[in-house]
Amino acid sequence: MRRSLALGGLEPVDPNSPKIQEVSAWAVNQYNKEQGESLKFVRALDAKKQLVNGMNYYIVLEATSDGLPSPDPYLRNNFSVKVYEQASTDTLELLEFKPLLQENARIAIPN
Repeated sequence: MRRSLALGGLEPVDPNSPKIQEVSAWAVNQYNKEQGESLKFVRALDAKKQLVNGMNYYIVLEATSDGLPSPDPYLRNNFSVKVYEQASTDTLELLEFKPLLQENARIAIPN
């Protein structure tokens, strides 16, 4: 039985779902275009959706310069992303793409 999403409420979404993977990869590509970067999408780590006049997606994702996940959890390149989807026009808009500071992150200090 499927629940309906209340207008304005946040609902968790499986970060491995095809839709979240698609939106996440699009967000990284759009960020690269807007900022002149060359990040590669690795994986979505967490996701929520919010029904508005369309759908807002709040995603925490990992992206790196080589597209490979970091073996060190303290050195991951995680980003908080917000994407708006207007289903009636089949358009996406990147609203936010911010790096996340890792808790207990290691900082390299030169000798």
